[in-house]
Amino acid sequence: MMAMRPKIVVLLAAVVVATWCALPATRSLASDAAAPRASAPSFLGSLVAMDDTPTLSWGRDGGVSVPLPNGKMLWVFADTPRWQYKGGAWTVTGFVHGSSAGMQDFTFGRRPTSKFLEVNIGKKLSAKNRVGPFMGNPQLNKPDGSGQKCPADKAARWPTGAALMPDKANVFIPYVDVCILNSTNYPVLGWGFSMYDWKKNKFSIPPYDVFKPNRHGDAIPSTNVYRTPVIVGNTLTMYTLTMAPQWIEYSTTLPATVAAIKNIAHYTSQPMSMPGTFLYGVAPPSKFLKQFTLFMSTDTLGGYKILSSSSPLGPWVERAEGALPQCATSPWMCTSFAIHPQVSSSTKVLVSYYVPGSGPTVGGHPNKNPARHPNFGHIVWVSIPI
Repeated sequence: MMAMRPKIVVLLAAVVVATWCALPATRSLASDAAAPRASAPSFLGSLVAMDDTPTLSWGRDGGVSVPLPNGKMLWVFADTPRWQYKGGAWTVTGFVHGSSAGMQDFTFGRRPTSKFLEVNIGKKLSAKNRVGPFMGNPQLNKPDGSGQKCPADKAARWPTGAALMPDKANVFIPYVDVCILNSTNYPVLGWGFSMYDWKKNKFSIPPYDVFKPNRHGDAIPSTNVYRTPVIVGNTLTMYTLTMAPQWIEYSTTLPATVAAIKNIAHYTSQPMSMPGTFLYGVAPPSKFLKQFTLFMSTDTLGGYKILSSSSPLGPWVERAEGALPQCATSPWMCTSFAIHPQVSSSTKVLVSYYVPGSGPTVGGHPNKNPARHPNFGHIVWVSIPI
């Protein structure tokens, strides 16, 4: 089964998704405080895989990157449908359920322009690799109290971020366990993490549920859906939120060790001072971006603000605001916003995001076969002046 809007849940609990979908298209979610500058972002084209062509598009969901010590960046995606243009229309001809991953060379401060290679667990990185599953999917019970199993093609493990551990060999990948009931209902039943050893191309710690799914299929609280991990030194910070009785974003800080991450007692949250939104991402400092950087969505038409802080906990200072290209005209709202500090500069923040209705731009040429279907889409790059 194809999950029609998984990209939202990759970021949030299902209860938040439902609220976002109900919002008017022009409603502002963020503070009305004036930005210090508003500059037009530059559209840089699509993120393209080895198999992407003007008539074949891997519609990657999610799309977070992790710079590795060997000069490559690891991409971690969620659901990955394969679309082909046949007979004048785009058709799904394949589907990687749950997660997939890729890798490509990068240079600090510059957007990578080469096609990325597929990561196949246990196999050498090669242009011959084909798109395949990454973390594997969970076994869950249906969220109806029946005790019946969630069908295998509807139980998914979606990543909520990725960050390099202090040992520089393992990548921490948090995730949510979901049972897809239909195109708009996929409760989050559990949250956990895995550790991917990029040197050995295997999981040193297979998926481990910290907040475990139960036999009744009950959804976990949105405050237990941790995302956007940031690791600096030996400290891990993640973010979550609650909407009742009021809308509050939280930060959670704990030691960046396997023992601490497995221990529920370490998960204590504190309110974070930032404007009200639930589509946001935080990136650590890098070679050119000396502070923590926060991207936040301000409406459903691609509006955004860029903020910075000397601490992953804030307070946050606004650096720029604007609207992302193609979002106001797409058949559905843009999602899967991610900052990539390793390829950003001191004056420009590089952000990727998923545009519904967009196919890959291959070889510098726009896709000539656009689709207006909200489930057809592609990840694109943009450069935002700060």
